[in-house]
Amino acid sequence: MWIWHLQEGRDAQAQEQTTATVSRTELARLTRSLNAMLRVVEENGRRGVHVDWARRGRSGVTVWDASGNWQGAPEAIERAVYDGLSEEDRKRLEAATPASFAGPEQAIAWGMTQAGVFKDEVHAGNAYEALKREHKPSSAAEMWAAWIADVQERKAAATQETAPAEMF
Repeated sequence: MWIWHLQEGRDAQAQEQTTATVSRTELARLTRSLNAMLRVVEENGRRGVHVDWARRGRSGVTVWDASGNWQGAPEAIERAVYDGLSEEDRKRLEAATPASFAGPEQAIAWGMTQAGVFKDEVHAGNAYEALKREHKPSSAAEMWAAWIADVQERKAAATQETAPAEMF
């Protein structure tokens, strides 16, 4: 288990932003070896754990702390993420191209899982930032779509470069 905190503040243009207390590059590296990323949330006076991302399970679910002291929470999270999924389902989830990401770190980490695309997390992070500057997305969904397309184009190009020439 790795624990880090989120901090809220403003950037140089006074825009609100939330940043992690771990660097983007290190978080992308960590994501390659994590099974899930969980976030403690609070809503209407109750607390829960939101599954931002799961490698081989369900993402986007929230498990509420019914006991008020987190009793049984690990088991409840595991059930929410994995119950009813076969091994084939888990493999399919792990291999699927995501439609969205919990944040830039997960997008970069996914890019790293695509064989032959990036040499390391710094290279992937730089590519992500360059794409963001070039496209100037107006929403996270727009950025995710651009990132997925960019990574897939890079992967196709890398595959073509390493494919053996056909013999005639």
